[in-house]
Amino acid sequence: MRVTAGLLEDSHPLFILVFAPRGAGFPPLSERSSPVLPSEYLTQDHRRLDAVLTEAVAGGDIDRERYDAFRRGLLRHIAIEENIVMPLIRERSENGFFALQQIHLEHGAIAALLVPPPDDELITVLRSLLEKHNLLEETQNTLYDVLDHCARTDQPELLERLENHPETRLNPNINNPAGLDPARRAIQRAGYTWDRLLHED
Repeated sequence: MRVTAGLLEDSHPLFILVFAPRGAGFPPLSERSSPVLPSEYLTQDHRRLDAVLTEAVAGGDIDRERYDAFRRGLLRHIAIEENIVMPLIRERSENGFFALQQIHLEHGAIAALLVPPPDDELITVLRSLLEKHNLLEETQNTLYDVLDHCARTDQPELLERLENHPETRLNPNINNPAGLDPARRAIQRAGYTWDRLLHED
């Protein structure tokens, strides 16, 4: 499945979770003496993408080359979760994970926010949504913990699949007067509003 800014028509209630985040840091597979958890790989990718976005906006003006690197990396990360992580959980987890549909809707909203050209307001909304989204994935008893449990018998093979997942083709930003409308609708389907994400501390 190709990850695009295509959006869903259904809706899902908003889940509000508060957990202590789990950090991670590790070298590439070739430099490790023992396997690490899939959750660590994905959490570290969150931190890497956060850093690339920070670099892209650090100078006041948005560095479009660095922002495109962020877009490319984030779309790849979403594709990994949509193509590998979530299908594996559906296949192997006896109880599943209650927020899979919410995560899927948020992936659509995030992808839609990567379509228009970036400005300060869009970056603020995107960062706010990513912060909430990561709570459903990398905190205790959420998506990545369920993934670790499901992959406990074949973690090295899964890690290879995660690392070898190809990049998603990056299309140019689309700049037109109604360019933000699809993103606003996708945000609403995920249970948020543009203004709420823009003004939250």
